[in-house]
Amino acid sequence: MRYRDNAGTTLRSEKAAERHVNRIGNIAYVRGYIYKGKYGTRTGVLVRGDNGTARFSALSWGYNGTGPNGLNRILLSLGVPQEQANNIAFNTPWETDKIGEKWRYNFQAA
Repeated sequence: MRYRDNAGTTLRSEKAAERHVNRIGNIAYVRGYIYKGKYGTRTGVLVRGDNGTARFSALSWGYNGTGPNGLNRILLSLGVPQEQANNIAFNTPWETDKIGEKWRYNFQAA
């Protein structure tokens, strides 16, 4: 399964996560990254499981706003411990000038 969310709002991404993440099986990791899209740099959150991936685009990190709060709720729903979810969502530096992975949580190592 390969799910790609282009919801455009954090609330829609959260609702999509509720519907699609359980379909990808046991989760190996979740990661946040910056990629170059058609209209500039974008954020992505990718959840990889045994049966595929789910990517969400309307989430962000590094400050106390709607995007990071939504990301925090999704991380908690995936089983990321609260302290680590808070650290990822609110303390990871917000750098959109460099393409690539910004954070990762591995479930096998947990």
